[in-house]
Amino acid sequence: MIPLKTSIFLMFSLAGFIPLSAADVPIPYPEALDGAAVIQTSIDDIKRKAMVIGNGDINALVHTSGNDIVLTTTKNDVWDCRMNTSQDPPLPSVNVREHTWKGVWGAPPSWRDNKYPTQVSFCDIRLSAGTGISHAKLDLRRASAEISALPGITRIRALYQSNLFLIETPGEIVLEGRSWDFLPDPESGTTGDVNWIKQVFPGDGDYKGMEVFVVLKEVGDHKAIAVVSSYDSDNPLADAVKLVEDLIDTGIKTSIQIHQESWREFWSKSGIELADQDFQNWWYRQLYYFRCFSKPGVTAMGLQAGVDRLAGWHGSYKINYNICQTFWTPFAYNHPDLAEPWIEHLYQLLPRARWFAKAGYGCEGAAFFSDTWPHETDPANAASNNQHQIAYLPWGYTMGMSGMAIQNLWNHYLYTRDTEYLKKRIYPVIREVAIFYCSYLEQCRRDNTGKAIIGPSYNPEHGRFGTDNNPYDLAYVRLTLNAAITSAEILNLDQELVRRFKSNLLMVPPYHTTPDPEQDNQPVFADWRGAGIDSVTTYNIVVPVVPLFPGEQFSWFSTHEEKELCKRSIIYVQNRYNHNNSDLMINVARARLSMTSDALNASRSWYKKHEQPNGLFFQQAHGYYMSEQTAVGALVNEFVLQSVG
Repeated sequence: MIPLKTSIFLMFSLAGFIPLSAADVPIPYPEALDGAAVIQTSIDDIKRKAMVIGNGDINALVHTSGNDIVLTTTKNDVWDCRMNTSQDPPLPSVNVREHTWKGVWGAPPSWRDNKYPTQVSFCDIRLSAGTGISHAKLDLRRASAEISALPGITRIRALYQSNLFLIETPGEIVLEGRSWDFLPDPESGTTGDVNWIKQVFPGDGDYKGMEVFVVLKEVGDHKAIAVVSSYDSDNPLADAVKLVEDLIDTGIKTSIQIHQESWREFWSKSGIELADQDFQNWWYRQLYYFRCFSKPGVTAMGLQAGVDRLAGWHGSYKINYNICQTFWTPFAYNHPDLAEPWIEHLYQLLPRARWFAKAGYGCEGAAFFSDTWPHETDPANAASNNQHQIAYLPWGYTMGMSGMAIQNLWNHYLYTRDTEYLKKRIYPVIREVAIFYCSYLEQCRRDNTGKAIIGPSYNPEHGRFGTDNNPYDLAYVRLTLNAAITSAEILNLDQELVRRFKSNLLMVPPYHTTPDPEQDNQPVFADWRGAGIDSVTTYNIVVPVVPLFPGEQFSWFSTHEEKELCKRSIIYVQNRYNHNNSDLMINVARARLSMTSDALNASRSWYKKHEQPNGLFFQQAHGYYMSEQTAVGALVNEFVLQSVG
């Protein structure tokens, strides 16, 4: 457990309680929140020292270049979403009934030969800071960055209430478009007394393309910068100009007050106070980071939230683990609304997921490929090769991924009990994935007990393609079917489908095990049907732990035998994983079974080693500003739960 002083506050609105207005609820631990502010004497390294500001949609990395302060700027919906599939081989496909598959192994030309699809930073806002930068502070409570230099102080905010950066600085300001070799050069111009930058993102026939405007208006030492895309508005330049003019009409002082009060309300919903300063700071910093990149009504953040460079893996929503860890986070923070962009993304992706279930597996329902992006085209309207789908074996064909993708939709309902949102957005997606699993299981071979042999599939991210009964798949088939049954019964819908869901749930086999000679030949979870103890020698994703976490099929309330099996599986993998992805997964799993001392020591050691001067973390083999790091705060909550009672 976390020793000594430990407190956590969550403000819930539950039926039967008298609700408080937001203005009545104070920030629970203001000293702890203020203590998590990030203070540096230099911000001259965009990777390690940049201060992050954002309002959930627009964001910037604040750093210095020479004597200038630079805001490297992006926006959640600004992506180059072209896909050139013209040279790709036919879409890989799986024949479940015959337990066969066909398709080219590895990345196709659309993935390998192009930098797009990708998110980009499209503008540098450059401020003349003078000389002698001596102090830089990121104030989490008020969501402002303050930089001290000669001749004065610069204050930067991304306004909570609108897509505006508000900068107070005595120096000069310039907008600079960022050039990329795969995009048209940025354009610039003047409209009245405002300056603007325009970046065009071409289409490709199926994807319509987009444009984004950055507009600057100066009022003395105050600079207002609006960012509007063509997904926000049919006339983004005019609406960006209106944003900066509205700010002036509202008044700068009033706008700052609205911004600070909105953040005060945000921080009032949860808080933490710990004896361990590191864990306490990580909790607040990661919640702040999440809110900079997420809020209801915007495009979901991608694999890399802050854009200091082109992200690896085309910045995709990587659903075999990474992006699901990101959006697992908000619930433990008491901010379930921050997961809504992910829910909306999957809901809007249903036409493509239904098509992929049929084209990739010959199944009904909806299946999500391992990589998705914003602004995906409905395959029914796509004329390009493979209907504008990048697909590849083996990584993209883990059948359990679709269940992992919908897990946070189900978590949203479990935390909020919002039946209207369940009916409108959550159940439609869970229902379609459950149908996919039924269609898949109904075509599977049967073992000698009558259970389905669930495959061919892929153990993420290890071994060969074509394995069966991976624990990852089994956990997420169970989770999805149970969530679909419960949702339908709550909503009093789909009685016939519920019978189908229940029938197929009975067909899911038990987990396979294999003896571990290092633990007196007692069983641990096997990686697939027939796998031995050394079938996987190094784990990227610790799959034998998945049934416990994040698959949540076992818990502290499981039987003694089941908990011991889970513990042995943790011990088995703990010296066999490469630390690229699974540090959080294995330590939450440890905490769930009160292996807390190991979890605390391992987490503190790993994250302290990778903490950067700006308070964020470097992720091994991935880079800086990865969105999944936000789950470190939820990991701290797991430890706090172990400290209660």
